[in-house]
Amino acid sequence: MTRSTLLTSVASLAIILASLQLAAIPARASGQTITATVLLASNGGGVARREWNASNGAINGVNGYVITLLPGEVGTYFTLNLAPSNAGAGAPSIAFYTDMANGITCSTLDGAPGAAGVVCGDHAIVYTNAGANLTFTYQSGGTPPPPPAFVASKFAFTAPIALPFPAGQTAGNVGEPSIDVDPANGNIYVTSPTGIPCGASTDECVVFWRSTDGGTSFVQPAPGAFLHPLGGGDDDVIHDGASNVFIDDLRSLLDTGVYRSVDRGNTWTSTDTGPCSDRPWLSWGGPNAPTGPATIYETQNSGACVPGALFQFWRSIDDGLTFLPVSVVGANDLHALGYTLDATAQGGVEAKGAVDVVSGAIYIAWATQAIEDTTNATTRILVVSRSADGGASWTSHLAYAGPLGTSIQNLFPVITVDHGGTVYAAYSTQLTGQNMGVYLVKSTDHGATWSAAQRVNPADQTAVFPAITSGDKGRVDLIWIGTSGANVSDPSNQWNIFFGQSRNADSGAPRWSNGQISTQVMHRGDICNRGLNCNIFGGNRDLADFISVTIDVDGNANAVWTDDASQSPKAIMFSKQIGGPTTGKLPPKS
Repeated sequence: MTRSTLLTSVASLAIILASLQLAAIPARASGQTITATVLLASNGGGVARREWNASNGAINGVNGYVITLLPGEVGTYFTLNLAPSNAGAGAPSIAFYTDMANGITCSTLDGAPGAAGVVCGDHAIVYTNAGANLTFTYQSGGTPPPPPAFVASKFAFTAPIALPFPAGQTAGNVGEPSIDVDPANGNIYVTSPTGIPCGASTDECVVFWRSTDGGTSFVQPAPGAFLHPLGGGDDDVIHDGASNVFIDDLRSLLDTGVYRSVDRGNTWTSTDTGPCSDRPWLSWGGPNAPTGPATIYETQNSGACVPGALFQFWRSIDDGLTFLPVSVVGANDLHALGYTLDATAQGGVEAKGAVDVVSGAIYIAWATQAIEDTTNATTRILVVSRSADGGASWTSHLAYAGPLGTSIQNLFPVITVDHGGTVYAAYSTQLTGQNMGVYLVKSTDHGATWSAAQRVNPADQTAVFPAITSGDKGRVDLIWIGTSGANVSDPSNQWNIFFGQSRNADSGAPRWSNGQISTQVMHRGDICNRGLNCNIFGGNRDLADFISVTIDVDGNANAVWTDDASQSPKAIMFSKQIGGPTTGKLPPKS
């Protein structure tokens, strides 16, 4: 192409884009109506965002159409439809941004003509995942539907609070919060990653909050301590028996850093575990760990890095100063159960390890798609592996096998061990003719055999992202994200945080008492629960992949989650149980 031809093409494109921008006409005072065209398909709004930023708004409508939101329309109801004049192919998607420079979204609705929701942020990008020359109409300024009624219960929780950021510090793409409470001093620790690679921005790689007053207030005691050019992927937080605090940080799938603090989070040192990792979790080995009370465990989803492995197990016996690989669990463990790993599916997902502090054994739950050897049928299975020797060897048992067409890799399965030694694993799945729900299985014989699955959330509620904790014998707490909508992908869904407790979960007929924690809708629209596949195939992953719960010294539940509906920009929320039955005081007898 000659230089003159190139200039002519650019000029022609500028004329087309200018004509598209002229199609934007103001509507009501509190909103606007825009009819415009997206020329090309793109994987989300990122390409259009970068084009628009680099050209100072001159390039618009190619890989997506950028809408500058009016202050008065934020909080109003919008609709997004194919325009009557549409002659192209595809379905419109929309992403709302609170930070166009760094790509921080507050809401996303993918590929749904007729999508509707609440406006947030200061910009929106309309795009199509597949198709071309798609003409859409966006209209805002409507009245949002009323929130669903609060589900009262015998439990009481503090009003949720957004964890703070110091003046001038940006939040980044927070999500996937982890929580830990040290019963020795009552300190509450919360972490959240901000997105890979955090070195490309000024955000913390890991945001670390601490409360020393029982959750009334939180501070960031060590800003700047977790900066790494490749960090910000996944994290987790724990304490040990000496009240030292540990945080891991996934560094762009290349390795995992483990940070250690001996002064309750004021100062930190770090070390690296192995290369090529994903979704690292930390666990303290407990006072009766086979390798001593200074044992810290780390699990990593390393299937892509270690042939035949679904997860890799690392261990420190010097209180987190150094880590060494100990073992892997994977294809051979499946063969022993009569299954073969389905090579056509995404590998597996593993839960954070749960330690029986009385016996010192550690349990890990993991889900994958496998082929049953005797029937050649493809199914989704939940396996629980147990180690009584500090992770050197594992015994695996099938905890649940889902029917054909169902999935339990809805990020993530969770596992806990009560003080009586009963093991509980929970997961979300959708059975035929039912809403997606949270289910629990249990083992009273150290994971050798497992009960039938029990649905915990109501049948008329859709539920995802379970988180679990336990205390005294038979006492279990679960939280999850729930909506009255029948489909997890419904763009009109309004989601809240719910709580369930059983005080006889180890019995043959457990009873559950359920209620609600969040007092405002914490997410609107669909929730994609396929992890990084959401970025490939579409879906709303603004909440990332999980929420968290733990108990304090009095057995009260402490919960954290991401809120992108009542908070703008999105925030990590905290709430603590202050009334109703508890799971019992900590620590247990050992």
